[in-house]
Amino acid sequence: MPRVPHGTIDQFIEHFTLAIAARAEQVLMRSAAGRSKAGAGGPRMCPNPGCTRPGAGPRNRWFCREHARSVPEREQRRMLAERKVANQTAARAARAAEGGLKLDMRCRVARCKTMSRGPRFGYMCDKHLSKLSSKEQSVARQKWNLAHAATSPGRTRTSESAETR
Repeated sequence: MPRVPHGTIDQFIEHFTLAIAARAEQVLMRSAAGRSKAGAGGPRMCPNPGCTRPGAGPRNRWFCREHARSVPEREQRRMLAERKVANQTAARAARAAEGGLKLDMRCRVARCKTMSRGPRFGYMCDKHLSKLSSKEQSVARQKWNLAHAATSPGRTRTSESAETR
């Protein structure tokens, strides 16, 4: 049996493992791309400014492999903190542009300033849910709808849901 040099086997194994790793990465990227079409948003990208590579996972704070090694951890944390503040500011601006809260959650009884428990409980606070009968609650909702129909343009979700009861 001929002798195979030790270096040749090592080179073959190294080449083989690199080929398997590259193929596995291709398959994972394809599956991630398929998920992004379904609404998952695609792979999480590296947060380093200008980098277009996908992140290397939560262990690396979602930085790509290159930036996870080259950028110091303190700098990575600073970048993530800046990005977090920018994202929060953008989200606040988007909510303000939409007009703020869409649902008026105040109790429907006149002069009550308590927050209600929402549409499931007829927009009544706990105090008025226990003290008023269902007829009195309905009358309070109708009065509230009439009083607020003049101030709000068109029909709102709250007035529609109360009228259907």
